[in-house]
Order: sequence, then structure tokens, then C-alpha cells
Amino acid sequence: MVIKSKDISKAMIVTASAFVIVAGIKASAIIVIPILLSILIAVLCSGPMFWLQKHGVSKTIAIILVTFTILIIGSFLISFIASSVTELTKALPEYQAKLNVELKSVMYKLEEYGVDTSNFMKINTNSIIVFIKKALSSLGGLLSNTLLIVITVVFMLFEAAGFPHKLKRAFGTTELPATNMAKIAQGIKRYLALKFFTSFATGMLIFVWVFMLGIDFPILWGLLAFLLNFVPTIGSIIASIPAIILAFINLGLGFSVVTGIGYFIINIFISNIIEPRIMGQGVGLSALVVFVSLLFWGWVLGPVGMLLSVPLTMTMKIALESNESTEWLAVLLGPDVKKSD
Repeated sequence: MVIKSKDISKAMIVTASAFVIVAGIKASAIIVIPILLSILIAVLCSGPMFWLQKHGVSKTIAIILVTFTILIIGSFLISFIASSVTELTKALPEYQAKLNVELKSVMYKLEEYGVDTSNFMKINTNSIIVFIKKALSSLGGLLSNTLLIVITVVFMLFEAAGFPHKLKRAFGTTELPATNMAKIAQGIKRYLALKFFTSFATGMLIFVWVFMLGIDFPILWGLLAFLLNFVPTIGSIIASIPAIILAFINLGLGFSVVTGIGYFIINIFISNIIEPRIMGQGVGLSALVVFVSLLFWGWVLGPVGMLLSVPLTMTMKIALESNESTEWLAVLLGPDVKKSD
């Protein structure tokens, strides 16, 4: 097989274009992130909106009802998270004092067993508290974009009702664009619906576990486990860190270990037993691609990119499938294909 210079030039142009697009997305992340979140929420809300329209509700009323539901749920979550973050921020000085006491207690026990703790004495608890404060501040910054996201979602829902007609007028009798858009929407909705179920189960089990152990803010840690479970692979690990630290501060080393074991068992049960059974090949991506996409979109868009990594990669895969010249890339992104007998 002879590779033509035209093919090489085309590949170089496509590669260069991809680098430029990625650099542009990364540079404009502050604008791109709210738009992508709005698209994700709009895709989820389009199902109930179209269902209401099929049952005789006008487009405007359907959008108002869906938007009102979003506002109620969003307001509850924002008010709860904001109040919890405020209480946690006020309690940080007290937690810092307790953390110093617990660390000294652990060091004394290690010294009794002949362990040199001189390096542990260099641990700066102030840096830990500063890191927690920055994390809480970034969470507040994310919540500040909520109003902009909701307004964008409303406009997108108005556009969604007439979008199929626009595609038909733009591309004539060609049904490929509409088919691809429908596949992307259905794939994302199915993934998010199944992920919502497993994430809700994870959040409830985590809430029960930390409540039984007597750790402060159990509802907040359950909600955090629910939200971060949407982040593949590392989300559940990140969600466990604050609760384990708080268990160490308030209850000691033994309870922090027990807390970590509980998180580990719950996440293994959900991710290794429940999710594979209900999702099957629902994601349509290999495990390696999911992990690499998590790193890539996290690098491009930050923490929100990790949350959106699977939907964005699914969209890319469906787009690649629509073109014969790039279909092989879509196959590589997909899961392993079992040989038929």
C-alpha cells in the first residue's frame, strides 16, 4: 500500500486543526464550561418537555414547567450547599486545632513503636486548611454561574422544539445530521439516567454510613459522593477524602480507617457489580478510552471537564461514526468486540 502525499497533507492539516481547536477551547474555558453544562442540562430536560408536548401541553407552558422544576431543584441544592459550606468554613479553625492534637497523638504512638517522626513534625496543618478554603471558594464560584446556565437552558429548550425543522431545511432530504443529533442525545440521556441511578445509590449509602459513624455534615458528604460519582474512576476517591479527614479530626485514626473502608466497599459494590449489570455496553466506550478522556478533558476544562468527559467523548465517537474516513477511529474508541462462534 502506497501512502499518497495528498493523504499525508490532509492528515497533517486535520491534526493541526485539532490542536488549534483544543487550544482555543482551553483558552476560552471560562465561556465554554457554562455553555457545555447548559447543553447537558438542556438534553436532559428535552425529554420531559417533548413528553408534555405529546400530551397536549403547549411548547411555552412545557418549557415554563420544566424550567420551574429546574429552578426548584437548583435552588434547594444551592441553598443547602451554600449553608453547609458556610458552616464548614466557620468550623475550620476548630478543626485545625483538633487536627494538630490528633497528629501529635499519632506521632506519640508511632514513637512508642520506635518510628522516627521527625519528618512528620514538618507537616503544616495551615496548608491543609488553606487548601480546603480554596476548594470551598472554587465551589462557590461554580455556583455563581447557575443563573447564567439556567437562562441559557431556557433559550436552548425554545430552540430544541424547532431544531429538527431547521435541520431539514438546511440539509434537505439528507437525514444523516438529524440522525446523528438524535443518536447523541439518546446516548447522553441513557448514560446520564443510568449514572444518576448508581450515583444516587452511592450517595444514599455513603450518607447512611457516615451518619452511623457520627461524622459531621453527613448529608453534604452523601451529596458530594452523588455528584462526584459522575466523574469516572477518580470521582469516588476524591469524594471520600473530606469525610476521612473529618473522621480523623473528630473521632481519631481508627474511625478514619473505618470510614475509608466503608467508602471502598460501597464504591466497589456499585462500580464493579451494579453498574456493569445495568449499563452493559451502554456507554459504548472502552475502559481505557474513558480513563484517557477523563485526563484529557480534565486538562482542557478543569474539574468540570472530568464531569463532562464521557458525554463529550460519546459525542465525538458518534460524529466519527458518521464519516467513512473516520469510522475506524470510532471503532478504536468503542469497547472490545467479542468474537462470535
